[in-house]
Amino acid sequence: MEPDFEAPFEHFTLSYMSQYGELYIDWKRLNSKIKLKIPVGVRAILRLYNKELILGSGEYEF
Repeated sequence: MEPDFEAPFEHFTLSYMSQYGELYIDWKRLNSKIKLKIPVGVRAILRLYNKELILGSGEYEF
């Protein structure tokens, strides 16, 4: 996942039901806030400001 805070969107939300459970991302450009939900057994790569984070299952807020 790589939120683009320079995009013309003020807010973006996506939810996807995978075979492992719900994958969810929500970000707001106003305060550069990101919420993620990663199902059990899944890892995600989050790219922010030229950094890469590998996240395991759980709920995150940045």
